[in-house]
Amino acid sequence: MPPLARRGEGDLLEAGADQELNGKRLVAWDTYAVGRKRFPDSLALLKAAGRLAVDLARYAEAAPLLDAAQARDTTDPEVQYYLGLAHEGLGQDGKARAEWEAAHHFRDFRAPALLKLAQADGRAGDFKRALDRLTESAQAAPDAVRAGALEVALLRHAGRTAEATRRLREWRAVDPTSSLLRYEAVRLGTPDAALWEHLGADPDRVLNLATEYTAAGLYADALDLLDRRYPAVGGLRTEPGAVAPQDHPEVVYYRGYAREKQGGSGLADYAAASKLSTRYVFPSRAQSLVVFQRALAANPRDAIAHFLLGTLLLASGRAPDAVREWEEARRLDRTLPVLHRNLGRTLLQIQGDVEGALAAFLEGMSADPTNVDLYQGADQALSLLGRPTSERIAALTRYPDRAQMPGELLQRLALALAEDGRADEAKALLAGRFFAREEGGTNVRQVFVEIRLLEALALARTGRGADALAIVEGLGREAPGFAFTKDGMDVFVDAPRAQYAAGEIASLAGDDAAARRHWQKATEGREAFFRALPYAYAAARRLGGADEAAWRTRLEESLAQSEKFLESGTGFPGVVLASQGLMLRALGREDEATARFRRALLQPDQRLSHLVSRRALQDAGPF
Repeated sequence: MPPLARRGEGDLLEAGADQELNGKRLVAWDTYAVGRKRFPDSLALLKAAGRLAVDLARYAEAAPLLDAAQARDTTDPEVQYYLGLAHEGLGQDGKARAEWEAAHHFRDFRAPALLKLAQADGRAGDFKRALDRLTESAQAAPDAVRAGALEVALLRHAGRTAEATRRLREWRAVDPTSSLLRYEAVRLGTPDAALWEHLGADPDRVLNLATEYTAAGLYADALDLLDRRYPAVGGLRTEPGAVAPQDHPEVVYYRGYAREKQGGSGLADYAAASKLSTRYVFPSRAQSLVVFQRALAANPRDAIAHFLLGTLLLASGRAPDAVREWEEARRLDRTLPVLHRNLGRTLLQIQGDVEGALAAFLEGMSADPTNVDLYQGADQALSLLGRPTSERIAALTRYPDRAQMPGELLQRLALALAEDGRADEAKALLAGRFFAREEGGTNVRQVFVEIRLLEALALARTGRGADALAIVEGLGREAPGFAFTKDGMDVFVDAPRAQYAAGEIASLAGDDAAARRHWQKATEGREAFFRALPYAYAAARRLGGADEAAWRTRLEESLAQSEKFLESGTGFPGVVLASQGLMLRALGREDEATARFRRALLQPDQRLSHLVSRRALQDAGPF
């Protein structure tokens, strides 16, 4: 696919569709926005953006996009169907019905439109008409089990038990694993103790069923599912940290909503939900928007509801709205776990408010002291703000239990201490510790090599050249007390960055022969993610006689390749961005280099990408 700037209408549609299929819905949203700006007359891009806006529950944006598409093609059933969904999301059932009535005349949208019409009929209390719709839907899509389960529920609701039982048997032959059909079997008198354990293992399973019933106005059935004590399920049948459905705040908010829709009061349920933990709660359903808004209408001071609503809004890409909800939650209750992490990350990475993010991270360390993301975020923010290393050390040392500090944080702290000239303290942190390998993480050996290089640099600068050279020449040897140095060191010691740094240290120490030997090795080294070339070029210049034109060509070609690499997607964006920054600096494009280093600091810290970018922004030199 061509670079972004040269992509045509079809390229952008293909890229957006691929991003959607890979779960990158917000990236696709941005892709379609770029496409619509570049090709404002494109009906296909208009439809794609409108459809995705519905999928993201951004109904207020979806409706005008789809209205505009419909004005261009009044008989497009896809536009009609999704426009109906947008109107439904805005609470405009009358307009939604009109669109689905039109869409259901087309074969491809007949069954889904009839299901939506049946749900709307159910919400309006017209269950007979809803059943008629579902009978028609079954003829169009005999394998549509969702519609089949609703048909069984409506037959049961109408007192047509024998017919419901017959249809249940027929639908279960289509899908014997359906939890909806299993629940309907229980409602029709078939015991199924295993169903309650299955549902109790994951609150989302309960919500999946409950939302099917609330969508069709069957609030009593939803309440039966939501107002139930499920058995405790442990072991491998549930996720770590998961709670029973009755202890899950989103489930309890839904319980209050369903009770309200039945004509009762949801106040007690909303109050109960507001006291439950939000850990591992990730709202994603469009219907949850209405549920949380109802809870807040009942009690605007409900911090939990504000927090969960913000989380839901962020999932839709509505960052400013999410921040507004989280700030209100923060005002009401500053002790909520995860709140400061989510707020800080959004301020930092989406809205660019680095100072605001830092304040959130630091405040959160009191409320949620073992949340690793708070310390990582504070370290990123302080690096972007160019604050003294001592402030980064102060933030990282707020972690409450040094003995149990996660390896990633321990490595950050060790590097910060080494950057601050406290290499002995840095090494002491790593001594005797086991560091598990993490995919995409930073190897402790690479961290140790960097600490030793910074230690040697400090010694060389203070006139202790012999000590500095001893460290440099012994980088690959086993260090007593550091078990991880027994093997695997060579790949990091021989890396172009380490060899270039070793040459600079040797030069400062007065050993020109050693310096040239290390620089020569740096020019010959190879490394992934475009990291080798900037240091190879710097080493070649130090050796003298570098062909500047040839090196410039190599740098420009590598820069172009790295940009394509980023566009195609990589698990190591920060490493590539840091390498780009170094290449741009070598080419004299300082403003672009600075922008890349800052972008790298917003990405996950991988393979010293934050250290490299931070030192480059500080112009710390010589490496």
